[in-house]
Amino acid sequence: MQLSKDVFKNQGTYQLIPNGKNSLYVRFENLADRFDRTTKKTNFIDLQKFGNDLYKDVNGDVPESLSIMEVTL
Repeated sequence: MQLSKDVFKNQGTYQLIPNGKNSLYVRFENLADRFDRTTKKTNFIDLQKFGNDLYKDVNGDVPESLSIMEVTL
């Protein structure tokens, strides 16, 4: 999938977990966390763009709507 190359630019990963019809969880893992490093650059993920790109990659078209909700493990 093309998305895996663009999301963290070799600094993290994501995992797609099905949650039911038209629903899934995405687990992001940041391997370049600033917790134990001193760096001035922080990468952020545009979740709306990620969701639209993922939908387009799978379905070949943009979604009519997209709902994003943050959850914890």
